[in-house]
Amino acid sequence: MTFDEWLEAQAQIIQFEEGVSPEKFLEMGREVIEEELREEEKKLRMRRLRRSLERAHQSEINKTRRHDMKKSSGISPRVINVKGMQYAPEGELGVVYLFSKLQKELGYANIIRLGDSFPDCEALRNGGKRIQIEFEFRSKNFLNQHHDLREVNEIICWEDNWPSEKRSLLKKHRVAIIELRKFLGLGRNIWFHVIRKPYQESYMDFLLHGPKTGSLPCHKSAKKGDLLLDYFGAPLSYLKGIELLTSDAYPTKSKTFKYRAGFRRFAVLKSEIHIDKMRSDKSLVGAFFLRQGGLIGSPRVTEYWPQLSELILNLNKNLKPKAKKYASWDQ
Repeated sequence: MTFDEWLEAQAQIIQFEEGVSPEKFLEMGREVIEEELREEEKKLRMRRLRRSLERAHQSEINKTRRHDMKKSSGISPRVINVKGMQYAPEGELGVVYLFSKLQKELGYANIIRLGDSFPDCEALRNGGKRIQIEFEFRSKNFLNQHHDLREVNEIICWEDNWPSEKRSLLKKHRVAIIELRKFLGLGRNIWFHVIRKPYQESYMDFLLHGPKTGSLPCHKSAKKGDLLLDYFGAPLSYLKGIELLTSDAYPTKSKTFKYRAGFRRFAVLKSEIHIDKMRSDKSLVGAFFLRQGGLIGSPRVTEYWPQLSELILNLNKNLKPKAKKYASWDQ
């Protein structure tokens, strides 16, 4: 029996008060049930919200645990050995401190103002020109914070990852980006170039028999001088080739590969670096790209390059002379 049928049956046996018809009774019954349904839906939404918040909280806990695991894995920040600062910055505060150590070498005569309002700093260049400076760990953070480019002269950062399609804004407003790691001779990133199963056969042929120069898909923040590590995804699951980028990333009209960069092939590894070999390396414990689903797109793995580099050279000793000649291999 349906709910409506039950209500109609009840309407036949109930003595209705004056003015209350069976039809009115049916309408009132439906309103009561609908109100109860609304209450249940409200409770359900609250339970879903609670679960969502719990998941978000757990995600933050897991993120902290991964960070702690990374710290405990022996992966140290990059050594820079600037007088008074042994390791590379890990945030904006580190950039400010490093700037204070390199002020004279960078061509600043004096600091006029340094504070927490935008822009962060006003400095005097050698020659007397006043410069408005904003500090960022990565230059793209400036865009994320929606600052006004017209109010600064320079963005000082550790890593310049300003999107290539927005470089024209810098030129328009005459804003310079000063990348401190490049000033110290460390201006290079390492990227995985992940080749999925449908493209593996053709790319392997390209890697072994194709031209040693040309262009390849890459991350939009890739720069000239960066290295691409060709990683063949499942079922192969190994590193096979290394390319040196000869240009910055530039946009394309392709929906599949939105950015490309010029390259020169550095090496094809005789001994592939299988993902199981990477997982068994204690120095790579906690690396994000070793997790299930971690290797998609073009992930940046610069912080793990000392460990990956050592692994590559230990299994491909023929590469050591070539790597030694390549000045920025160990940087």
